Amino acid sequence: MQALAIAKIELQTKCVIEWQLLTLTRPSEAVGAKWEEINLDKKLWSIPAERMKMDRPHNIPLSPQAIKILEIM
Repeated sequence: MQALAIAKIELQTKCVIEWQLLTLTRPSEAVGAKWEEINLDKKLWSIPAERMKMDRPHNIPLSPQAIKILEIM
């Protein structure tokens, strides 16, 4: 994460990379995240089955760091 913090890349790119690392998702899942899938009150990201490789819905708890990224975006 330290290397990412000092990397000379766009802020949005940094956020997506960090989001993927924090949520342990595939690149297509990370960049395909939609606001309607995010529940900030429950601190949960619910990815629908049609976007998952195994065709099953997937719920990902959001850490404080992941929520901070959402606030930046």
